[in-house]
Amino acid sequence: PGYTALHEILKNYAPMLTVFRDGGSIPGAVTVVVSGSRAPELMNAQTIRYAGMDGRMGDLAGKAGKEQIPLVSDNWQSIFTWRWKGEMPLEEATKLKTLVTQAHQQGRLIRFWNTPDTPAAWKILYDAGVDFYDTAEMYPVPPDVKYVGATEEIVGRWMKTKDRDSLIIASKVAGPSHVWIQAPLRGGKTGLDRHHIVRAVESSLRRLDTDYIDLYQTHWPDADFPHEETMLALDEVVRAGKVRILGCSNESTWGLTKSLWASDINGLARYDTIQNNFSLNNRRFEDELAQACRQEKVSLLPYSPLGGGVLSGKYNDGAFPKGARFSMYQHAPKRQQAMLRRFVNDKTLESTRRYQEIAASLDMSVVTMAVAWSKQHDFVASTIVGATSPKQVPELLAAADVILTPETLARINAVSQEVLYPMG
Repeated sequence: PGYTALHEILKNYAPMLTVFRDGGSIPGAVTVVVSGSRAPELMNAQTIRYAGMDGRMGDLAGKAGKEQIPLVSDNWQSIFTWRWKGEMPLEEATKLKTLVTQAHQQGRLIRFWNTPDTPAAWKILYDAGVDFYDTAEMYPVPPDVKYVGATEEIVGRWMKTKDRDSLIIASKVAGPSHVWIQAPLRGGKTGLDRHHIVRAVESSLRRLDTDYIDLYQTHWPDADFPHEETMLALDEVVRAGKVRILGCSNESTWGLTKSLWASDINGLARYDTIQNNFSLNNRRFEDELAQACRQEKVSLLPYSPLGGGVLSGKYNDGAFPKGARFSMYQHAPKRQQAMLRRFVNDKTLESTRRYQEIAASLDMSVVTMAVAWSKQHDFVASTIVGATSPKQVPELLAAADVILTPETLARINAVSQEVLYPMG
């Protein structure tokens, strides 16, 4: 009841301040992030006392007391954490209104969300040996100014519970906002020049709370911008030790090879990876990009190996499950509706039905088969999977030990030949 009351209090002030509730690794925790040049002034001891801070992050004993614990504090941001053993008491939620009101008056940013299952899913994955985690400055998607950057912040908090050297963390800089998507970053004027790349890297490092990013990628290309300038800026952050490896995403054969050429003739760091859509329902990567990757020693990191979840079968027979991505896209803006039609159509549903039959004959989940197929290529380094619930993880992890036989691959290829390019 107290937490519900807090939600009611905060929603009236959105979007001025950031509030996380983490129901996983720190049960009952609420993290408030106040951003802006006057954040330290706002987050003073008096404000914290009236807000009713209780506990220290990581202190699961739940000691009594009103203590402020700054997790990050510099000239632009302050982060503090509240924790209660159970639901937030109503009186504490009411006290917190004091802080929220002052934040609103100061023009600070408010965001509010609940991620109870994320730490549980990540624990299963990490314990199973998964060490590569991919994010982006624009995540979550669809992009929303109220939540942009939230994914990196959540990943950053989770990283603090692990040995940093045991993790391979990837992020991305948003491409130009004048093309297929407008990123709610930097005034909607994102790009791949030095200005944007340097600012994006610094912001991602801050949100992730780390001093380096293992793999840094361009989220989508800018075909009209000089590739030499983009690679020069990326080379700069590599030489500064802020980034280890470079990659691109959603790139074409021409764009990839043009960027590699620019790096090679100028002695700059080059792309070592490309992250593109690749699944049983979308095999276009094999047409040209696969051979370019083989010859140039660039590894594909396939995203959406389940074809946006379609290959799981959850959209079969016209179904649109509540909460599923493409269920929400039915009444979304035109771009999301176009994606819906590309991913969920007669051809993708027909190919999915046939793949399900193959998987059933192998006594295997079609999810496991699809992920196993996506990683079983000589140009693939690692497959990127996503889970919205811990229940989805076992079928994904099962693919790690699966090697499809030549006979099974031939049956899969037959479906691809009969149902050509289901996603166009």
